[in-house]
Amino acid sequence: MLMLLLCNVFTLSAAEELYAQHYNVTLSLRNTTVKEAVDAVTRQTGIAFSYESSVGVMPLGNVEIRVDGGAVDAVLGPLFADKGIAWQVVDGVVILTRQNPPPQPYQAAPFYSVLSV
Repeated sequence: MLMLLLCNVFTLSAAEELYAQHYNVTLSLRNTTVKEAVDAVTRQTGIAFSYESSVGVMPLGNVEIRVDGGAVDAVLGPLFADKGIAWQVVDGVVILTRQNPPPQPYQAAPFYSVLSV
């Protein structure tokens, strides 16, 4: 029981430490993928990422980010905004997953009538 409690304390500490840090990040990437962008973020910040290979190849397009002394949210929020990628911090590692697209409102199919002659 004590071991489980200590593990939980260390887990919270790793996540809190990541959120408590302030980062300076400048990214200017063209036609980039998730993998290329997070590799650049890791080089500049030391933040570790984990994701499936299918997420790594997702296109992000052009990325322009400049963060001076910002928290992890300030770096990752703009990077993944409206890109279909969710992120969360688990044990000090940023986990990337595909976001489920929002359900589309139901639209009835157009009605066509056929006239026979």
